[in-house]
Amino acid sequence: MWANETLEKATANEVWKLHQWTTGHRNYPIPVISRGPGQSPAITHKEKCETLRAILYQEPPSLPIPIEADLSCR
Repeated sequence: MWANETLEKATANEVWKLHQWTTGHRNYPIPVISRGPGQSPAITHKEKCETLRAILYQEPPSLPIPIEADLSCR
């Protein structure tokens, strides 16, 4: 069984890390997010949220030719 083999091979320091499996809490930290060249990376939760919002929810590009809708009934 994988868990038994892992525990048998674990060092003294690793045993305490493996003990966290029994707590029922999971921690999946989001890695640091690059903001682009010349800018510091987003490290805090707030910075990561702001960076993702700025990247994912950009204003759409303007159309080269304005489109006028004909909404009249014929």
